[in-house]
Amino acid sequence: VVLPQKGLYFSATPALFTGKDGKEVNYFKHVCYRTVSELAAHCIDLSDDGKNAFFACGSFEHEYIEVERKGVIKKKQRVQENALYARSQWIDIDCGNDEYPTQKDGIRGLVEFCKSTDLPLPNVLVNSGNGIHGYWVFEQDVQKAAWLKSAKLFKAIQARFNFAQTDTTRTGDIASVL
Repeated sequence: VVLPQKGLYFSATPALFTGKDGKEVNYFKHVCYRTVSELAAHCIDLSDDGKNAFFACGSFEHEYIEVERKGVIKKKQRVQENALYARSQWIDIDCGNDEYPTQKDGIRGLVEFCKSTDLPLPNVLVNSGNGIHGYWVFEQDVQKAAWLKSAKLFKAIQARFNFAQTDTTRTGDIASVL
């Protein structure tokens, strides 16, 4: 319901990488899928195995692209440069903090935010384990450029009403995983 109908899809599984210096670094292992059904089946399998399962909220044009970062060309998959469409606007509400001690507090805050801004409540709410993911689902896929403009406005509204300001990164990133 929350994913675009066109493009490629990515799952993201938390993993550890040991660098040359011996330090462990957290990262996401990505797997590309041609259909939402394949993505969903993989995420369900991960969850059934007791693992965290994430998915990219947007769709993508290629399995990977080459991107220059600090003078080095790297193969990247789930990056904004590769994103195509979104089918929802999302928000990640962190809970268990001073702002929203419980998920109930986060939901109350979301309801108040929507009332204050005259926004509808999200079509979909998800218990993320440490918070809440809210999705406002669109009737059709929205191209990246239009979505980014909308997301920028949505972040500005969040800031103006001081809502869920712990981490607004996800709200404006079409390549986000939730």
